Amino acid sequence: MLTPTATNDGPLTCIKTSVTLTATGGGTYAWSGGGTAATKIVTAPGTYTVTVTSTDGCSATATTTVAQNITVPTPTATNDGPLTCIKTSVTLTATGG
Repeated sequence: MLTPTATNDGPLTCIKTSVTLTATGGGTYAWSGGGTAATKIVTAPGTYTVTVTSTDGCSATATTTVAQNITVPTPTATNDGPLTCIKTSVTLTATGG
């Protein structure tokens, strides 16, 4: 019995702009959207399907869903001021990134 699997190393983020899809369990592979290798690199979220065909011609499909997390960080900036005649420098601190 042919039991293919499809996984991904996502999610997509503002920093991680591509995800690798990986299929196992067969002799040949055919990904939705093109590609015939066991792995495929994608840059868009969504559900991807791979059809896996064994050497005896049996086929089965597996899917993997690529998620996307592009939540924008909320930056803040503070200082230990104010500047005065005695305090001639301040430290700036940024957070939220």
